Amino acid sequence: MIDVKKPLFNAFLKGRTAIVNGNSEKRKEAVDEIKTQWEKLIAANVVHYINSTLTDMESDDKFSKWHHWSEAKAFHTCLAYNDDKSISDSDWQDINNLLGSSPKQVKQSDLEDANQKLKQVFNFSNSQMSNL
Repeated sequence: MIDVKKPLFNAFLKGRTAIVNGNSEKRKEAVDEIKTQWEKLIAANVVHYINSTLTDMESDDKFSKWHHWSEAKAFHTCLAYNDDKSISDSDWQDINNLLGSSPKQVKQSDLEDANQKLKQVFNFSNSQMSNL
């Protein structure tokens, strides 16, 4: 599991305190921390839904596969819209290509490769990857 609750909450508190105190430098630091934690949370959701899609493929549950694949694709798309994102444009595109354009065409090996790329980019541990 990837727990961003406490760091995210603390960053919001830090930002609010900076706003009250008129400290624009600390406010910017808080905003940067919030963006980083939010991006990590979104990436964890991509992994979670890829894992669910892989499980659906094993059980041949087409309806769940479509649902989980579309969630993975949607959360992945969100990663492109952070101007200060950790993921490079080329890594984002690689993962997008691995996810494909349809759950009908996606392969198990491509989803596993997408997970490995996310693991590398966001420094997720093996335990975190398997528990998402």
